[in-house]
Amino acid sequence: MKRGLWLLALLAVIGWSSRSDALTIYRIGAADLPAPELDVPYQFVQLEWEAINAKAHGGAVQMALASDGIMPQQLDPTVNLTPLLDERGGRIETLQTIVGFADFPARDAPMFDGDPTTHFLGDGDWGGDYGRVKNKLLIFDLGGNFIVDRIRFYPRERFLDTRFIERFVIGTSDGDPLKKNTREYVVGGEGGQFRDYDLVYNITENTQSVIELSIPDSP
Repeated sequence: MKRGLWLLALLAVIGWSSRSDALTIYRIGAADLPAPELDVPYQFVQLEWEAINAKAHGGAVQMALASDGIMPQQLDPTVNLTPLLDERGGRIETLQTIVGFADFPARDAPMFDGDPTTHFLGDGDWGGDYGRVKNKLLIFDLGGNFIVDRIRFYPRERFLDTRFIERFVIGTSDGDPLKKNTREYVVGGEGGQFRDYDLVYNITENTQSVIELSIPDSP
């Protein structure tokens, strides 16, 4: 765990006839430690990790900030992330007729509520008009760049032997704008919107009810 970060700033003011130098030391965190002892005059500024101002000091991304230090955010690999995306700054989108990519409608919610007894029944209406959108498209924004260990989806328990998804495609993206329009799998079209993804799985003849697949470490 990182306790404190030292930043040294040397300010030089040059005039026509004189010059003065001043040293400013910024310390972020480790407030319980004494100020540094130097043989030269200096200004000391103590800041707390929780008080970081993005406009003044830069931002903290995917970091857990505490009074005693900082550490990378850690996620429990045994916990289903899908119901937690909203509170983590992520979202789930679908492709909707005319609108394009948008937050999933209420009828999709049973897919993500964590309750294995609820279900989604598209009945052939994947985009809101029974026709133009030919496949159900789900986009999971995790609210940051994380290594996903696996993805799992399944029908309700009483239909495990009779219902399964025959065809599906899984793609990933690290969100790098420099890779836009270079990835092999392109989706969209409604509202003039398109997105592209690195293709991970393209399954056309699935016969398994419970799908659990590992995801590569990099897109």
